[in-house]
Amino acid sequence: MFRYVVFLLIVSAVSCQRRKAVYKPCGGSGKLISVEVEPCDSDPCVFKKGTDVKVHVTMVADQDSDTATLDARVKVFGFQMPVPGIETDLCKGTVECPVIKGRTYSATAVFPVPSL
Repeated sequence: MFRYVVFLLIVSAVSCQRRKAVYKPCGGSGKLISVEVEPCDSDPCVFKKGTDVKVHVTMVADQDSDTATLDARVKVFGFQMPVPGIETDLCKGTVECPVIKGRTYSATAVFPVPSL
C-alpha cells in the first residue's frame, strides 16, 4: 500500500510540473494542437538558471516535406527573440522525416537555461 501511495505522489508531482503554454500562431496553414512546457507551474513559466527546459509540441503537418524546422521564440523584457540552444532541425531525432501531410507528430525539444 505504501509503495502505491508513494508512486501516486511521485506521478502527481511530476505531472504538476508540465503546463500547457500560451502561444500565438505565427501564420501558415499547419495546425498546432498543443504546446506544453516542463518544468512549469505558473503562467508565465519561471525557469531556474542552469536547468534544462523541455517543450512538448503536438502538430498536424499541412504538407509533405523532407524537412521540418522549429522557429521557437520567447519574449524577454518585452523583446521577441529566438530560444537559444534549441535544435531547429526537427528531423535530427525529434520527428520522423519525411513529414506526411495530414499526419500528427509529437516532438520534444530540450534547451538549457543559461546560468548568467
